[in-house]
Amino acid sequence: MAIVFISAKNKQGAFFWGIIMLLVLFLAVVSLIVFLPDFLNTPPKIPKEVTFVSPNTSVDLGVLDSDKIKNLELFTPVEIAFTYVVSDARGKKITGNIFAPTRLEAEKVLEASGFTVENLEEMGTGRTNPFVSY
Repeated sequence: MAIVFISAKNKQGAFFWGIIMLLVLFLAVVSLIVFLPDFLNTPPKIPKEVTFVSPNTSVDLGVLDSDKIKNLELFTPVEIAFTYVVSDARGKKITGNIFAPTRLEAEKVLEASGFTVENLEEMGTGRTNPFVSY
C-alpha cells in the first residue's frame, strides 16, 4: 500500500479548475438550449414579389411659381415692449405699456389713438443686476 501526499495548494488548484470547467460546461449547455432552435429553424425565404418596392415619386417645383407662394407674407417682426407717458386731448397724463416692432411704430399707434407722446422708452427685460439676491 502506498501513501500519496497531495499538498493543500494542489488541492486548491484542482478544486478551482474543476469549478471553472463546470461553469464553462454549464454555460455551453445553456447557450445550446437557448440558441440551438434559432440555428435549426432558418427563416423562410421571402419571394421578391412580397418585398417592399419603393413607389415612384415626383416633385413638382412649378408650385414655387404659383400665386399662393408668391403672396405669402413674411413672419411678423418681434415686438418690443415700451413704456409710455402720453397726454390726452384734455391734458390728462396716462402711463402704460405698448408692444410694437420699433419705437417709431409705437409712436404712430399712440398718436393715431389721439394721444400726444411725452415719453416713450424701451422696457428693460430681466434684472439689471442678476448677481444680487432678491
